[in-house]
Amino acid sequence: MRRFLLCLLVAALVAASCGDDASSGDSDAAPAAQTTTTAAGITTSETTVPTSTTNAEPPTSQAASAELRVLVYNAGLAEGFVAHAVERQPLVAQAVADSPADIVFLQEVWSPEAVADITAATDARFPHQVFPEPIADEVSPEAEPSCTVDELADLEGCVATNCADASPDELVDCVLNSCGAEFAGLCAECQACIGSNVGSTVEEAVANCTAASAAFAYEGSVGLGLLSSAEILATEVLVLDSSLNRRAVVYALVDTEAFGEVHLFGTHLSAVFTDIPYPGEGTWEDEQASQIEAILTFIDGLVVPGEPVVLLGDFNTGPAGDGYEAEIPANYEQLAAAFPLNPYVAGDARCTFCGDNPLVGSG
Repeated sequence: MRRFLLCLLVAALVAASCGDDASSGDSDAAPAAQTTTTAAGITTSETTVPTSTTNAEPPTSQAASAELRVLVYNAGLAEGFVAHAVERQPLVAQAVADSPADIVFLQEVWSPEAVADITAATDARFPHQVFPEPIADEVSPEAEPSCTVDELADLEGCVATNCADASPDELVDCVLNSCGAEFAGLCAECQACIGSNVGSTVEEAVANCTAASAAFAYEGSVGLGLLSSAEILATEVLVLDSSLNRRAVVYALVDTEAFGEVHLFGTHLSAVFTDIPYPGEGTWEDEQASQIEAILTFIDGLVVPGEPVVLLGDFNTGPAGDGYEAEIPANYEQLAAAFPLNPYVAGDARCTFCGDNPLVGSG
């Protein structure tokens, strides 16, 4: 039986909402949550976790005053997909370096350059860091290309007519909004290859996908980083089944002052796209549900019941709350069933992907 004691959930950068759950609160140990929009243009969610939520035995008054500050931050450094990724990169690095948190878990830090910038800016503040290496596609030299030149002709023509003046940041939205029918007309393998070339020009994507197959964007990067001011005693990375982007879980056993040894698991689940067809059998919802099942099994294999656990990440799923809508609530319930306390929504939870986030701007 799973007995995990903490869950910190933060809404997706590419999803529509963040969560609130009436069953996740703890009236005797309600953590404080703050949401701040930084100069880097990303809404960050920081939660202070009281010791009493993770101790199996009643804490002493001294222990009860201890706290572990955890920051979950989707940096959105997705060049060609999220606006101003290049311009925001040094601001993101400085924002992380300035954080008062004990532990920072990052998502969407895709490129080696972004990792290097953040590491250089934060190494003194967070001397213990885990950034998994990219996992390159395993493509056989004999493999057929994902697309043919003829198959891409209609999409190329539409893009030339409608998106010729689009900036790299605007290109994906322009293609999906103006050339959605042409994109949807591609076979699943070709769609996946074009999608995995996000950040490339149309010409580069066409050349890549008519010469070979590419399954994952950003050269197989999982885009995750875990930074800690306390010593990391052990780490492990589980790669999840996914489409378009590599998805994984980063595990770290951290020796914290507040709790002693704490098990940390951080992930970024697949988004459930409404404008990108699923590249294969099944649905985006199914893929996300399978990832959650794999994560919970992974945790079961590493944690003794009763030990302190924190699950961190951008889950692309969450329940409804005041001012925001549910996002794939059935999948969120899988997480909530295993992790009865969600410190973020038990505090003053705010929507992280609403109009007051400058990367959203409206809606």
